[in-house]
Amino acid sequence: MAKKGTAAISVPEFIKRIMDAAGLKTQDDFAAKVGVSQATVSKWVRGVQDPRLQQWSGVLEYVRGNPKTAHLRTMAPDFSLDAMVDPYGPEAHAKARIVLDAFLKTLPKP
Repeated sequence: MAKKGTAAISVPEFIKRIMDAAGLKTQDDFAAKVGVSQATVSKWVRGVQDPRLQQWSGVLEYVRGNPKTAHLRTMAPDFSLDAMVDPYGPEAHAKARIVLDAFLKTLPKP
């Protein structure tokens, strides 16, 4: 979930804004674009579950690659990396941090 005290919006709000900006009418449409199931998108939109690292990467790639949504990249929720990799332990956390840092370096500066 988004950290308190930051300008970032929640995951559910971010997903809704992406769908609106892209003109995606259904969760199925969005799910197909980011490579997850409609049930997974439903959990995100309801705030039941945050995306895992690989899923979040797919969302950010879609946002960055779509001219209709690229402006939303700066609004991406800033939630704990621990929440994305939790069941896999500290070793997975360290590996995920390396992957995430490398990915973030590929993004253009706002």
